[in-house]
Amino acid sequence: TSASDATVFALALLSDFATSSKSVADLSPGTPLLPGDQLQFTLTLKNTGQADGTVDLTDPLPGALQFVSSQTPGLSFAGGVVLAPGVVVKAGSTVTLQFTAQIKTGTAPGTDITNTAVANPKDGSATATLQTPPTQVQGGPNLTGSAKIATDLNGGALEPGDTLEYVITLNNTGKFPTGQMQISDPLDANLEAVSNVSSGGAFDLEIGRAH
Repeated sequence: TSASDATVFALALLSDFATSSKSVADLSPGTPLLPGDQLQFTLTLKNTGQADGTVDLTDPLPGALQFVSSQTPGLSFAGGVVLAPGVVVKAGSTVTLQFTAQIKTGTAPGTDITNTAVANPKDGSATATLQTPPTQVQGGPNLTGSAKIATDLNGGALEPGDTLEYVITLNNTGKFPTGQMQISDPLDANLEAVSNVSSGGAFDLEIGRAH
């Protein structure tokens, strides 16, 4: 092949932010996640490419969150979106950005909060999506510490004909009251003659349970 037939290819070195990530931490980890609690979000921009990269980062906050503050230079908040334009990350390096947001008062227990940021490199390499796993707001009543005990009122070994007293203790360790609710307790087939169901309860013979 003659020199005049040579083909020259121009290779462009690009940044690569595909392995960038985002995490979230509850700033009051000793208690359940509740409305009013603050979350700290950490965005890690990792450039594994062959060239330095500059990215524009946008992070729309979900409706359950309100922005509080950030100590990261160049990071701001406007129109419901966290903004960090022109972040420079050298090839093989990592840049970390952080901000704090608060769960809005009135957010319903069980609400899942998922936060997704987008890093858009200016050199034409692929856009990176940074997403936290769902974080669920707690709250409401918590009856997991409730208990039920049985006592043989005749004493000694349990025998046919003995009378058993059952006591159900409802212990609400949650942040909110339960409101009105119904307790249902199916009766074992070896028991009979239910009486003295307290707190306005009754025994339904047809379905075999106290309520």
